[in-house]
Amino acid sequence: IYQVSESKTGKHCAANTRKVIQYSMSGKKIKEYDSISKDSEELKINPSLISMAASGNRCSAGCYLWSYKDEY
Repeated sequence: IYQVSESKTGKHCAANTRKVIQYSMSGKKIKEYDSISKDSEELKINPSLISMAASGNRCSAGCYLWSYKDEY
């Protein structure tokens, strides 16, 4: 699992980011994000929960389904 790290300046490290896809609970694609940090900030969902859902270790996060684009 790739983690998005944050430096002391508050900027995210792009080297370890993976694109994620957000789906409704019925499976309809909603949006694609460049990284978990971007969608978690926008949707106010804990990034760890999104990562676990995208990895298959959790059913959903924030009432959405998630997948990594490279595993789509």
